[in-house]
Amino acid sequence: MRIAVLADVHGNIHALEASLEEIEKQKVDKIVLAGDLLNGLPNSKACLDLINSKNIIYLQGNHERYVFDHNSKDAPESWKSENFAPVRWVREKLTQTNLEQIANLEMYIQFDNLLITHAAPNDDYARIRADSSILKIKKYFEGFNHNFIVKAHNHIWLEIKWENKKLLSIGANGLPMDGNAQAQFIIAEKRSKNWGFEKFFIDYDLLAAAKSIEDTGYANYTPMALLTKQELLKARACVYPFVMEYARALANKEISLKKAVDKFLDS
Repeated sequence: MRIAVLADVHGNIHALEASLEEIEKQKVDKIVLAGDLLNGLPNSKACLDLINSKNIIYLQGNHERYVFDHNSKDAPESWKSENFAPVRWVREKLTQTNLEQIANLEMYIQFDNLLITHAAPNDDYARIRADSSILKIKKYFEGFNHNFIVKAHNHIWLEIKWENKKLLSIGANGLPMDGNAQAQFIIAEKRSKNWGFEKFFIDYDLLAAAKSIEDTGYANYTPMALLTKQELLKARACVYPFVMEYARALANKEISLKKAVDKFLDS
């Protein structure tokens, strides 16, 4: 069995189209989209329409939750802030049917001795890093006895082994943060009792993807779009460091979001 796994597209239709074109050449048995198809670049609706036109297994990531849960009574107060304007952009583009679809996504899928999830089976924001303790990792996957685990969420490649288990965190398809701006995915192949993994790095029209941020009106909709553009072009984290640096000042309204973004990008 051959399974293509991609994740963290984040509205980058150009990266997704190029990746699916290559995957079709690889003659796989299944395609799994392991979460965070939405929210980032401006074309989340086009990305969703594309995967719905194909036989692709779509799992929930934390950004799907941000979108479908955004207006719920349980949504954190912080979700009403300007920082979450990109989520509102996505919601305005999606239909009610789209919203119902993403609200009912599964968080993981199991194959023979292989588990695929976005971050962890019961936590779409589980932070597993190279320096995470094995004890912490075990807790995230408690009750799951697979020897092979494929996850996403980190936007960088990460491989961790313990006992007889192997965890592979795959690179992002639409917003890599490992310094390589190519679209990234893997193919998992069953080999006897084990699974092997092949990494793919696909060239696509990166400048067209960046240009779409202005062409769609997304850049005028929210200054956060300019941070995403930097992430796209540099293949480095930008939004998270920005939020950490300016969170208090923004919450206290000591600085506007636009001025904070301009200062961050100029630094």
